[in-house]
Amino acid sequence: MVSGTRITTTSAENKTYKVLPFYALLFSAIGMIHKRGVINDFVIKDYLNYSKLEEIPKLIRPKLVEKMVSDLLNSELPIEPLSSRFNCERIAELKEMTHDIGLNLSDTYRIPFNVRLNEKMVDEIQALHKNHTEKLGEIIELSIANYVLEVEEDYFNVVIKFFFYQVIKAEKN
Repeated sequence: MVSGTRITTTSAENKTYKVLPFYALLFSAIGMIHKRGVINDFVIKDYLNYSKLEEIPKLIRPKLVEKMVSDLLNSELPIEPLSSRFNCERIAELKEMTHDIGLNLSDTYRIPFNVRLNEKMVDEIQALHKNHTEKLGEIIELSIANYVLEVEEDYFNVVIKFFFYQVIKAEKN
């Protein structure tokens, strides 16, 4: 075997989905949490006093998207009732945070969301879109909304809201 050779079983490809800016920012905040760097771990554990840091898996962007889409696929509810998660109390609360700081995000114009995904995941997203949504990016949005709705109360109130506030505050400036 040649040194440095990497064998892969599935190829990954760069994909661009169009998502609403709110969901791009929300994903950015969640991604910061899962990146689990030294500073973020300190903030989560010591500053926010969140004791379940070990339960937050360390995931890079593609793996986080895969986890979110897989969780959506594995949900016991059919996709149609899941779409009501766009309007759930937690999403409404996060959207209100953007309005409270004066950040007006479009709810019609979509922005590029780039991620490197394996072929199987790309096919699953495409199949979900074909059967359940008007726009391909809505599957990404739905997956993010589903993630937010499914996490435990403390994690949402303490960690997600804190990181989301930091992201939208930076976006405003």
